[in-house]
Amino acid sequence: MSVVPDALLEFRAEIGGKKRKRTIIIEIDRGTEPVGHFKQKIRHFVLALNTPSYTTLFGTSNVVVAFATTAGGKRVSQMRFWITQELTALQRIEDASVFLCTALPPGEVSLAVFLEAVWSVPDSDELITLLPL
Repeated sequence: MSVVPDALLEFRAEIGGKKRKRTIIIEIDRGTEPVGHFKQKIRHFVLALNTPSYTTLFGTSNVVVAFATTAGGKRVSQMRFWITQELTALQRIEDASVFLCTALPPGEVSLAVFLEAVWSVPDSDELITLLPL
């Protein structure tokens, strides 16, 4: 099993004297990937992120997988549904908060995609930020 993300970002900050670290695995979805392939990717991320070697590799267990799609809001709904289905099949629904989804606006992506509440976890319609401060 190999997991090769489109991008890996690590943010470090000291807030109120407390050091914080957030590791984000970025997956860009263009709406062309079939459901079976998408679910397989979810399965591989779940298995990989629940192994001690990943915690050692990233130096933290605070890792999220962020799916950003250029295919619009309907695709976000599909991705959230498929993630929930796969987590249920794996009996790992407690990992839902590891996965975040959003629709990217057309054109250039700004820093707002990291800082504004435009992301959602599979099991909630509440919009959250990718980088909670």
